[in-house]
Amino acid sequence: MNRYLIYMVFCFFPLSVNAQSNSVYTASSIIEPSFVTAYLSHQHLMAFQNRALQKVEDVEEYMKVVRNFEYEKSLREQAAKMLLAFFVEDAQITFESFADTVNRQVSVRDFIQELLAKDENSIYVSPKTVNNKRLENPLSLHKSGHYVGLISYTVIDKEDPNFISERNIVIHLQKVGKFFGEMKEDVWEVKLGNVVVR
Repeated sequence: MNRYLIYMVFCFFPLSVNAQSNSVYTASSIIEPSFVTAYLSHQHLMAFQNRALQKVEDVEEYMKVVRNFEYEKSLREQAAKMLLAFFVEDAQITFESFADTVNRQVSVRDFIQELLAKDENSIYVSPKTVNNKRLENPLSLHKSGHYVGLISYTVIDKEDPNFISERNIVIHLQKVGKFFGEMKEDVWEVKLGNVVVR
């Protein structure tokens, strides 16, 4: 794919995601009640869980761009910015047993910056696919007032079928303040939290 076409995809992808997945506007620009209600129905939770499962795949796709040195640095930086937007501010990655890394913990933000700082000769990243996405723990109401769940999945190396990495990601569904024109509303938003890599 032409790198400029990829750049255009990244420029306009957030708009399409907001319009299709996280949008709180109807055609008449009225906020949907399900996004501002105090508690969510089972159907609403299911929809947010499905969105979280999709975000897991999105994370891996953006990670491919961040780690691909054939792309221009500006494109990789844009992908990193969009990648960070999927996570809560204080999200951490724990490498329990992964390649040569054991029991290392680093913030998602710092980990992504480390990837951006590497030069094209430092690492080779083979293509990988996401398999067996599943909801280990459905979203449930936490004492803090927001919902918490857990997703697990595996990442398989296309060039080495024996390489399989297991991932667990905490998901958070909480209310955040957002502006819609001059109007501010607290709306439900699903984000990813701490990650465990094995």
